[in-house]
Amino acid sequence: MERIQQGTGIELMRWKRGASTFVAWPTCGARLMSWSLELADGSDREVIHWPENADLRAPAKIRGGNPILFPFVARTFAGTKEGFWKGPDKVVRPMPRHGFARDGVFEIETVSQTGFCAKLSPSASQRECYPFDYAFRVEYRFEELSTEIILSLENQDVTRIPWCAGHHCYFTLPWHSGLKRKHYQIN
Repeated sequence: MERIQQGTGIELMRWKRGASTFVAWPTCGARLMSWSLELADGSDREVIHWPENADLRAPAKIRGGNPILFPFVARTFAGTKEGFWKGPDKVVRPMPRHGFARDGVFEIETVSQTGFCAKLSPSASQRECYPFDYAFRVEYRFEELSTEIILSLENQDVTRIPWCAGHHCYFTLPWHSGLKRKHYQIN
């Protein structure tokens, strides 16, 4: 694992696992930014795309990498009111599309030669829109030709927590001319 300092004071991390190289920003959204694969001819093939002109000051707007979606995936509605949700206590609260984890602050819990685990540190405004006592973790395990992504929620109270976590890998497809996305599968 190698630490990469950006001119903006941001620290990224890079893992080289055989033919694969993974770059992540664990403290912002626990985000895998890119995954590339070195081919036999020495060229690189992008598996997960990261745009060259990405503005790291606005991570939620970046269309690349693997944004983590939590506490909800997609849009939320309270009745017909988009961008809100009604909790078990019947209180209507705001909720950004895809939740707030994708640009949330994460605390790195572990880093190794094969990946990392980070825990969400919700801000005051995030706690207002999702007022539960929990620990949400994102763990990546990098291998030469694969990655494993583990999303877990630990309820630290007796109150039931409504939640749905997901991720949105920006895979570079198609890889071969004449093929379409429908010709690929994820196991």
